[in-house]
Amino acid sequence: MRVREETVPYRPWKTLLGFAGTVAMLNAVVAVLAFVKDLLTAMKLGTSQLADAFSMAYFIPDTVGCNLIAASIGIACVPVFSRLLAQGEYGRLRQAVRWAVIAAGGSAALIAVLLFAAAPAAMQGWTGSGTTDGVRMLRVMLPIIPAAPLMYIGFALLQAAQQFRWPAGSWIVLHAGVTLAAAAGLTWSLPTDMTAVAMAAAASAGVVTMTIWTWVRVKSLMSQYPHEARPSRPERSDRKEIGAAFVTYLLISLGTHGVYVVERMLALQGDTGTVTGLNYAFRLSQLPISVFVLALSSVMLPGMSQDMALGRMAALQQSVGRALTMMLVIAFPTTILLFMLRQPIVALLFERGAFGRDSVLITAEMLGGYSLTITGLAVAAIAVRYFLASHKVFIPLIVSLLAAVLQIGADVYLTARVGPVGIAYGAAAGAVASGIALTWLLFKDLRLAVKLFMQPVLRIVLANVPVLLIGVIGYRYWLTGIGLEAMSGRLMLVAATLAAAAAAYGISLWKLNLLNLWNKEGV
Repeated sequence: MRVREETVPYRPWKTLLGFAGTVAMLNAVVAVLAFVKDLLTAMKLGTSQLADAFSMAYFIPDTVGCNLIAASIGIACVPVFSRLLAQGEYGRLRQAVRWAVIAAGGSAALIAVLLFAAAPAAMQGWTGSGTTDGVRMLRVMLPIIPAAPLMYIGFALLQAAQQFRWPAGSWIVLHAGVTLAAAAGLTWSLPTDMTAVAMAAAASAGVVTMTIWTWVRVKSLMSQYPHEARPSRPERSDRKEIGAAFVTYLLISLGTHGVYVVERMLALQGDTGTVTGLNYAFRLSQLPISVFVLALSSVMLPGMSQDMALGRMAALQQSVGRALTMMLVIAFPTTILLFMLRQPIVALLFERGAFGRDSVLITAEMLGGYSLTITGLAVAAIAVRYFLASHKVFIPLIVSLLAAVLQIGADVYLTARVGPVGIAYGAAAGAVASGIALTWLLFKDLRLAVKLFMQPVLRIVLANVPVLLIGVIGYRYWLTGIGLEAMSGRLMLVAATLAAAAAAYGISLWKLNLLNLWNKEGV
């Protein structure tokens, strides 16, 4: 059908960047709340058997409901919903939403019912202890599994309509609820088992509340669109597109989680504390991904889908080129500073109590490897969204599976050569390979000019030279140990290094004419 381009107005790059900035700030608030939640949880539950039971009881519905089913159906729906909105086919949009809700929500509900019956066996298999408290917490949090996919489908529709704040900021509800439950247990010295169950109930209630409020907003949004007696053409193609993207992204997620399992199995062969160090290092390295990378990529996907549907290929080329360049502007200095300041950052955040100097060194070396994954993951996030928007979902699937095989091979080889720290550097090898392959395939498919893209990339590399020098100075001062015994000294070192690097980087970007990159034509 012929589409009127004025159905969906063109969004300038500055507007998209503004959306991404808002989403990044909300992601940062969520990350801080999640950190506070983890800190209070550790203070109340410690490293007890109950703490392990709570962690696994939360891990199961969070992984199955949020990270696998919900994330996959959400990202699969965005391109379809965006295209139907761009084409003004509101009847088909309503049918696609209805089908996604029934298919994903029904499947997730069935899984939740099966897990409810199998809860004792599940907890026994994962933790080695099917305690009553663990089974109770798992069953309390099982509503997360059917609720999360419904919430993410609502998120997809809001994002397709260029409404990004609630999908990003809604997680504040979950983390705030669990944090308050943990704080109440600490403040009033409640029994540990009671506090753990209250935290589980707060997590479940938080996701359900987020889902309900999401659909209140969706209903308000859909009321603005006219009703059609029947769709202009059958919706089978929409179902097929959503289903194909869902299965593809689910397989990618399963492959990623499979690599995580292998990494943790390898870490178990190391000294005591290796697994804990790996977990802390991985989560620290994921912070810039969850705050900045996901913000820009989530904002870009609806626009890419609409540009594709409306045939705005020139606009699509510019948006993708600028997004990749912006990812590098963020990823390069983040990687450098996280790598150079890995020891002072870990010491500042975690060195207290049982987390001694040896734990700092283990975690810091892991963080050094994981920090090198950031750039590859950043550019891969944009490339994956592009291939989803262009209905070529098999490309990121094949690349991600090959990268997973490469990463596992690198993990095994490097672990045998240099010990457990090789796990983190194996992850870096996989991320770099995936990022390079997906970016090359994206350039080839979209016919982007590599020479034009390399010009700003070289300037970005040059702008990071002062950042690298400042990072080296900060690291060398850390090795002297002068004035760094107290926590205040470590805080001053990290803060001063980051402030100096940020100022130098800002000046370099300005001098190299990179601050107004999004105002220029082309890449």
